[in-house]
Amino acid sequence: IADGSFNREKDAEVSGTGWIVYCKNTGRKIQGSFYEESKAASSYRGELLGMCCLLLLASALEEFFEVDAWTGQISCDNESALYQATRGLKRIKPGSSCADLLRSIRSTGIRLQGRLIGAHVDSHMDKYLLWHQLTFQQQLNVLCDQLAKGAVSRAIMDRMRRRGKRRKGLQVLPREDVALFSHGEKLTSDIAKTVRYS
Repeated sequence: IADGSFNREKDAEVSGTGWIVYCKNTGRKIQGSFYEESKAASSYRGELLGMCCLLLLASALEEFFEVDAWTGQISCDNESALYQATRGLKRIKPGSSCADLLRSIRSTGIRLQGRLIGAHVDSHMDKYLLWHQLTFQQQLNVLCDQLAKGAVSRAIMDRMRRRGKRRKGLQVLPREDVALFSHGEKLTSDIAKTVRYS
């Protein structure tokens, strides 16, 4: 399960994500969070970062443990991001929002030997129900939401330490074969307009 976070008021150039992988057989879990600094930051991008992360993690585990037939569930509270992560596209339209993430998701997804089944989970149900009234998936979503918000807060603190400057360097995604940068900024969707005016 993964969740994304974005806070335009605090920093409009940061997308955060939190993710948890839980094993129903052992009851063990691993979790993490990270953020991305980009002018294309949005809550949708945060959700897609989480989906991208889970697919990459599944691919790494599959390769390391040499597992070729498995089934798992991938969950998210954003139906569009979940749909993008499980639909198996052959081609990504250049003008698609977050096309770079969609290409990374596609490249990772087509290499998987196992099968991930998408499951939508209702978001922010902890506002309406007590913890023990939430389903297990909703509880995990609440934890992912906290991880994602923590990642955004961490990004803001990091930027304060850097005196407001953005992180330098050209950031690419795992399995992103090609990336285009203009004036030090990665182009995440349709490149035509930027290239034309550059």
